[in-house]
Amino acid sequence: MKFYQTITIHAIILFSFLICFNSNAQEWKWGVNGYGTSHRTEVLATDKYNNSYVAVYYTDSISMGTQSYYHYQWPDQYNCLLLKLDSHGNLLNQIDLYCPPVMMGSVRPLKMSADTAGNVYLAGAFAVRIFIGDTVINHLLVPAYEGPEAYLVKFDRNFDMKWAKVIGCPHYMYFQNMTIRNNHIYYSVNPHAWSSSNPVTLYCFGQDTLYFPQINASYSVFFNLDLDGQIESYEVLKGNNFWIEREIIAENNDRYLIGIVLDTVFANNKPIYIPEQVNESEQYILHYNSVDSLVGTSKVVTSNKSYVNITKGGTGDELYFYMAAYAGLTIANEPIIFNYANTWVIGKLDSQRNLSWYETLAGLDNPPGFSDANMDLMNDTLYVAADFGYYLILSDTAFYQNNGTYDNIIISYTSQGNRTGYLKTNTSDDSHTSGIAFDNCENIILSGSFQGSAYYGSDTLQSHYPVGNSTSDFFVAYYDRGVKALELGPDITVCGSIMLKGPAGWNYYNWNNGISTNRDFEVIKSGIYSLTVWNVECCVLEDSISVVVLLKPEISLGTDTILKQSQTLTLEAPTGFKSYLWSTGDTTFQVELIGSEFTTGFHSIWCEVSDNSCSGADSLTIEVINDIGITEYPDIAIEIYPNPFSGSFRLSAEKPVESVELLDYTGKSIAIYTYNQVTQEPVDISFTGKSTGILLLKIRAENRNYFRKVISATTHD
Repeated sequence: MKFYQTITIHAIILFSFLICFNSNAQEWKWGVNGYGTSHRTEVLATDKYNNSYVAVYYTDSISMGTQSYYHYQWPDQYNCLLLKLDSHGNLLNQIDLYCPPVMMGSVRPLKMSADTAGNVYLAGAFAVRIFIGDTVINHLLVPAYEGPEAYLVKFDRNFDMKWAKVIGCPHYMYFQNMTIRNNHIYYSVNPHAWSSSNPVTLYCFGQDTLYFPQINASYSVFFNLDLDGQIESYEVLKGNNFWIEREIIAENNDRYLIGIVLDTVFANNKPIYIPEQVNESEQYILHYNSVDSLVGTSKVVTSNKSYVNITKGGTGDELYFYMAAYAGLTIANEPIIFNYANTWVIGKLDSQRNLSWYETLAGLDNPPGFSDANMDLMNDTLYVAADFGYYLILSDTAFYQNNGTYDNIIISYTSQGNRTGYLKTNTSDDSHTSGIAFDNCENIILSGSFQGSAYYGSDTLQSHYPVGNSTSDFFVAYYDRGVKALELGPDITVCGSIMLKGPAGWNYYNWNNGISTNRDFEVIKSGIYSLTVWNVECCVLEDSISVVVLLKPEISLGTDTILKQSQTLTLEAPTGFKSYLWSTGDTTFQVELIGSEFTTGFHSIWCEVSDNSCSGADSLTIEVINDIGITEYPDIAIEIYPNPFSGSFRLSAEKPVESVELLDYTGKSIAIYTYNQVTQEPVDISFTGKSTGILLLKIRAENRNYFRKVISATTHD
């Protein structure tokens, strides 16, 4: 077991940045803010397009951009402004949620989750009625009881509401959790009949009615719904005295329930757990596999008043926690050692619920409270967000703040409990964090409140309230960890065309909103070209590049030609270009080719012209022959029999022959014999013509001409 204890203190003076998170491309990218009587700001979810959904809880008024909302609320009850932001911090939409000013009129807590199609689901509690934008949802019970009921709302990808459903109870009921897993909605509530002589009736989404006959009992009801909100199954946990404060739905659909257990717990009327002893200060984890089977039970905490924030990590059965430390605190039967007031504890429980490691944080100004929003996991690395003023003392390290204002710090840990880095925000005055989350590209989204100035990349946020005011602005800020990147490079000017290269390793590519879905894209005209890439984790990245395409000069040197060694040939390119370069080394618009300077055979002649930053070229092939019209090649074995011949002869060669042409000694063609098929075999050839004497045979083999002297004894008719 690994413990960090407060033994040696190393002082570090903080300014704007502490220690890097181990990446070369990390930076704050953007921040946005609003103002009003806000209380807490949390990132609730991200969708498949990497948009973030942020809840800003407020009492009386709130403003974001040009929109302002005002609803008087009962003291300590909260309305909510729900924001939809894209990955660049642009505000895409906002919806105001509020209840009438009644005792139970708070909209907190809210849960949000997204499906694979880009729809998002919102769930929470309300009293009497709740206004969600232009939609009003009323209590199921008439006359309305002012106790809370719960709702479930589905929005499409444009944030338009598709449907809303309500679950009602004439007694006291807490909304507990809502999660999307494997195309199912997992929804849970806690109805109670404490201090009541009546049984509990639960009206479920307009589909089912559940009746709980036992009074003075505690219930937790877990619904399994399809994505249209239809009930597929449900399970009921019951006990005379237990209370679920936190629920985690794992990827395999197992449930981890954290709360107080003071009596036997029943699942669908079957006892699943009987505590050996009870203590109101003890909190337990019930690992429940959704088929009426208790996988395990562990006592987590013994303390007077500790609320445990727990999250699931990794592919195994590990759990991470973040909680306040009080005198007498034990975790998994291990005493927690700390020496300072305002101390909080971070740690990990292994699959056997033993304490794997922990670390204490002392000096926090705004600890996590009754929420899990201040810690999150990414690839088995734990990230914890906290506030501190003059000092922050980790188990063996102290950080001091010179100006005495409050600021935010993010601390990261490996699954073994090793600290991997610290990140501090940069504000001129007080700043308090209330949530940390990750988008689909593994980048950090931090939320909270601030006064004065806050600096996030190129964005400087200025609070609307003066420093020292009792009200602060809320903020949402985005930190790029540099894990996923898309860079098309700087704007560019090219000649003719360019192939833009998309990065490897992504599942989907989209150039200019559908013009191409290939990884690479060839640009042939000027414009702005954007690329969007996705992966299976719904990480979406975008980048664009401006490409200026210059016209490529077009020239023509003419067709291929023949040049005798006794001749001269002049080639010309069009005039008017800035520069010329010939394969001969000449740099004028024309070049003179002297046949005697070339060996017989084929020669490629090219010319490249340029017009400012763009160039073009053309080439042709000249066949140089000697003055009797023969191009000389390395010889091959050729047999002609008989020679002299009279009318016909037999020809064989070491290379496949295509044709044989009879020429006079000036190179004039007399007759031609074309083979039916290319062959090296001997072939009898017969010519007709009128010439006698010494003649030439032009033998075509493998695209080259070979010549042999022959003697024709007679004139051929």
